[in-house]
Amino acid sequence: MVPNIQIQTNSFVANVQDIKKIIKLHLKASDITLKSIDSLEIYILPEDGSLYYVATTTDHRIFKNEQPLFV
Repeated sequence: MVPNIQIQTNSFVANVQDIKKIIKLHLKASDITLKSIDSLEIYILPEDGSLYYVATTTDHRIFKNEQPLFV
């Protein structure tokens, strides 16, 4: 079973699976393989629906988005 988790505040509603998909697509588009990621931190600003992340690879490189992603 995969739970359906949603984040809801005022007018902002986002599904956790959708957030993960957006970030994974952005990482792949940046030529970062998902297998190389050791840790992934996701930050959500519900005021405007923007997403930021910090990904650390197994060889200790750090990748993050400078421009926000949106749900």
